[in-house]
Amino acid sequence: MSKEERNDGEVPLSTYWSFVAAGGKWAFFFTLLSQLASQGINVYANFWLTDWGANTLKYQYTYFTDMPLSRSFFWYKGYAGMLMASVFLLTLR
Repeated sequence: MSKEERNDGEVPLSTYWSFVAAGGKWAFFFTLLSQLASQGINVYANFWLTDWGANTLKYQYTYFTDMPLSRSFFWYKGYAGMLMASVFLLTLR
């Protein structure tokens, strides 16, 4: 590589903004928003799984039996809903 082909330093913010403008500002912000929402839902789904496991263990140690199906379906439906919302947001971007 010759010296003329190489540049050192930072890329100015205006260069990034020109790429955003060329692709569409609304499309960029919508894609960014859907990505952030999807990641937020995935993080919350992990906390949901943790709570589900903790409540299942607590129920088993307290009542010495399995959690009733109605209570298990509450946790299952919540987790499935979060995953479906995450997939939906990922298909939008």
